[in-house]
Amino acid sequence: MRKFIHADKGVTAKLKAIFKCSDRTIRNALTYDENKGNSALCKKIRFAALQYGCHTYTVDKEGECFHDEVDGIMWCLYPNGAQLGLNKITGVGEIIYKGDVVAQYDNVKLTDIPAIQAKALAF
Repeated sequence: MRKFIHADKGVTAKLKAIFKCSDRTIRNALTYDENKGNSALCKKIRFAALQYGCHTYTVDKEGECFHDEVDGIMWCLYPNGAQLGLNKITGVGEIIYKGDVVAQYDNVKLTDIPAIQAKALAF
């Protein structure tokens, strides 16, 4: 999961003036750059950005779920093309990938769903 702090040009300019550093240093700090974004200066820049009203955002894998009330199935669609169908009446769950059922689960409980979703994302 990737995270970053969103700052507009005005805040970026203020941070650059306060810390007397380059645009690249500000960018490294606000994007939590793995190689150059963990210095003491970068931590101070992030702290100041949050004080100026900026917010931290995270980027995660996206999925979409919808409920088919007619058939009683909850469908989850993932960016890799996998589909997860959970039948609310029978308790059966299926992972469908490229048109084929690749995994089937009986008596699915709510606590089982995150692990099943992780398997669907792994395809």
